[in-house]
Amino acid sequence: MSAHATSPGTIGRLYYLSNNSGGSNSYAEQDSQGNWVTHSSPLPDNATSFSPDGSLVVANSNNLAGQLVTMRPDGTGETPATWSTPGSSTPVDGGSAQWIDQSHLVFVGTYNKPGNGTDSSGRIYISDLAGKTSNALFTNDPSCGEHTISVNPVNEDIAFDCQDNGRQTWVSHHDAVTGKWADPVLLMTGALFPDYSPDGRHIAFQNSVGMPATADADGTHAAQLANAPAGYYVNAKWSPDGSLIAADERTPSNNAVIQIMDLTGNVKATLGDAQHTAYGPMWQPHPWTPPTPPPPTPGAAGPKVYRDAGADRVGTGIAISQQRWTTGGSAKAVVLATSLNYPDALSGGPLAAKKGGPLLLTDGSSSRLDPRVLTEIQRVLPHGGAVHVLGGDSAMNPGIVDQLKSLGYAITQYKGSDRADTALKVARDGMGSPHHVVLATGAGFADALAAGPYAAGPFADGPGAPAAIVLSDGAHLDPATAAFLDGKTVATVGAQAGHAWPGATKSFSGQNRFDTAARVAHEFTGPYANTQVGIANGIASATNPGYPDALTGGAFMAESNGPIVLVDGIDGVIPAESQSVLSGRTGNVRADIFGGPSIINPALAASVVALLHGTAQF
Repeated sequence: MSAHATSPGTIGRLYYLSNNSGGSNSYAEQDSQGNWVTHSSPLPDNATSFSPDGSLVVANSNNLAGQLVTMRPDGTGETPATWSTPGSSTPVDGGSAQWIDQSHLVFVGTYNKPGNGTDSSGRIYISDLAGKTSNALFTNDPSCGEHTISVNPVNEDIAFDCQDNGRQTWVSHHDAVTGKWADPVLLMTGALFPDYSPDGRHIAFQNSVGMPATADADGTHAAQLANAPAGYYVNAKWSPDGSLIAADERTPSNNAVIQIMDLTGNVKATLGDAQHTAYGPMWQPHPWTPPTPPPPTPGAAGPKVYRDAGADRVGTGIAISQQRWTTGGSAKAVVLATSLNYPDALSGGPLAAKKGGPLLLTDGSSSRLDPRVLTEIQRVLPHGGAVHVLGGDSAMNPGIVDQLKSLGYAITQYKGSDRADTALKVARDGMGSPHHVVLATGAGFADALAAGPYAAGPFADGPGAPAAIVLSDGAHLDPATAAFLDGKTVATVGAQAGHAWPGATKSFSGQNRFDTAARVAHEFTGPYANTQVGIANGIASATNPGYPDALTGGAFMAESNGPIVLVDGIDGVIPAESQSVLSGRTGNVRADIFGGPSIINPALAASVVALLHGTAQF
């Protein structure tokens, strides 16, 4: 078995407790020479796990009687994470809470039932942070002394140990179509403290003699870490890049140290010693920070304007990916769509933002990936990473999917009967059916393009939880999409979508596509004010298709929490509505023009720079 590490610096921080009284929280991270340096941490001693993007941590509350809360890594922003359900009070955490995605938690707990005492048998619950609900996850919970939980980051299977039944690890398989988890089944005997690897292919655990071990995710090919020092280990945890395992080693005097080992058990570092206990390892993925723009020209002030462009639509998508994910192996996923048409990619911007990767285009009629796209996937995505394919076999040749599978990538394909059905499958299966949904027409690209950054920013369910985009057929809505929207908080972008769903909470309808996009862009206020802005061509013609560069640029802006405005690349003008957005951007703001001179000509690009009172960086 081997794990494929990402680039240096992506191992992440290792948080741990540093004495037996449950006192202080510390963390260790590697310096530039590879040495592990320790620091004190403001996190409480009952923190249990970090969210997938490293921006939040879940912990037992010190003020809410054992309930769960989330907070930022600096210990601020405490927010409740468990809620009562009809007929019972709020579930109380009784085991390690883990993240399914940025807006859902799973944990072992009990219900305090009014008039009936406490359901002390314990069961597994799921909390929806956006919907503020907590519910039992399984119809038939084994209630077997569940203690440690792990969520497979690729397919969302949930593994947990059963300590009342001896040494067992069980698994509940996730159905990506229904979004439900099946009743648990036995995965392994003689195994406790399960933890899935970052690529979802393996699982670490404590074996029957108390040593760290790994197995395939299906429980087969179990093997002890051959070179691990003899001892008694608990809580084996994979590093975020999959290259290391950290585990508590309990000493005969009931002290504990943390051994940081490679995948054969060779010790790379030890935290703690006979006088200083270290236990409870908890890895934090390094949160993304925006790429640092090139240094400004001496004496120049105001916005910096960049052109993200390749030789063609495929090359521009790659150039945009390289702007955002500058470090190899730094993306968590790739979203892939055909370069030949726009409909399937319209829902891809929020999906790319949620999954943490670029939207790339390839010729879907070919039986093989464009070699440039394959090279970019291999650069930006760790081996075995997730690739989300938009559209069915008519949009994306099965040979491309087979090629990616043969290279070891984990494929999720969203196959709809038409563009609206594909968007609906993305919303349900890829986005997790968020409470906030944006509706735009699928009969054109412009409105949905403007909707993407809005769904990931001001209209998101919460941090790291973008709203989904679903599509109407002009002013008409198919029954399945209408049923999906029922009971959700809906925003419509464009007049046609507004007619299709007249009861929207928010509605943006301008005199034309430029006006509609500008109205959406003006929603980027408060924390989104004066942020990065994208400029894309909003008009298509036989010689200037417009949409491909706008699609990949829109996904970039969804990741960057900034709006996108449309210009007329055919006539080479900036409409007045778009000017109103750009002229309001001042100070140290980054602006990105998506597409080369054949899409947005040099004179039009110069007009953008002049309107922003900025400095061209191209």
